[in-house]
Amino acid sequence: MIYAKDKFISQFIVIMDMQGYLFRQLASIPTVETHLEAVREFESNYPETLKACYIININKLFSTIFNIVKPLLHARTISKIHACDSNVEKWKAYLQKNIPTIDMKILCGELNGDMEITVIQPGQKRTFDFDITQNSTTLSWDFLTENHDIGFGIIFHSVNLNNEGEVEILASDRKVGGKQHTNSILCTNLGKYTIVFDNSYSRMRSKTLHYKFTTDLTT
Repeated sequence: MIYAKDKFISQFIVIMDMQGYLFRQLASIPTVETHLEAVREFESNYPETLKACYIININKLFSTIFNIVKPLLHARTISKIHACDSNVEKWKAYLQKNIPTIDMKILCGELNGDMEITVIQPGQKRTFDFDITQNSTTLSWDFLTENHDIGFGIIFHSVNLNNEGEVEILASDRKVGGKQHTNSILCTNLGKYTIVFDNSYSRMRSKTLHYKFTTDLTT
C-alpha cells in the first residue's frame, strides 16, 4: 500500500514521451517485445492499478505499430491508453484537463525561467519576427534544444531606395544544440528582424525547442 499526505493511493497514471525516438528504435523487435511484456505484466497481475496511460509526441510510425499490437491487448487496457501527436499546446491542454493537479512545468522541463516551448517538425522551419521601430534596440535570445541540434539564423529585411525588399543575413549557423545559447545583437537599422530555427535538413526527427526573446532600448 502507498500513502501520500494520509491518503491511500491505489492507482497511478503513466505519461510516456516518445519525443526523440529514432525509427530504428521504434521498429526494433526487442523494443516492441519489451513494451508488450510490460503491459502484459500489468494486465495479468495489476489490472486495476493503471488508471490511465498518456503517450505524447507520437509519430506516424508509432501509430502504425500501435495499431498492429492492439489486438494483443485487453480491451480494458486499450480504453486506458490515450495517444497524442507532437502538437505541444494540444496535448498540454488535454493533460491539464484530465489531470488537473499535474505540474506542467516539471513535465515539460520548463526549468529555465519563463521560456516557451515548441516542437519543430522534420523538414520544417519556425520563424519569429520582430519589428524594430527605434534606433539602438537590442534583440536578445536565449534558447536550447532537447538532445538534438537545429539550424539557427537571424535575417534583417530592409527596403532600398527603389522601394524593393532586400534581405541581409546577420547570423547563420547550420547546427546548434546540446547546450543553452544566450546572445544578442544591436539593431542599428529600423525594420523587420527574423529569427529562424531550421529543421529542414532532418527527414524524420522533430526538435523540441525552449526559447525566450526580448527587445530592449539601449540608452
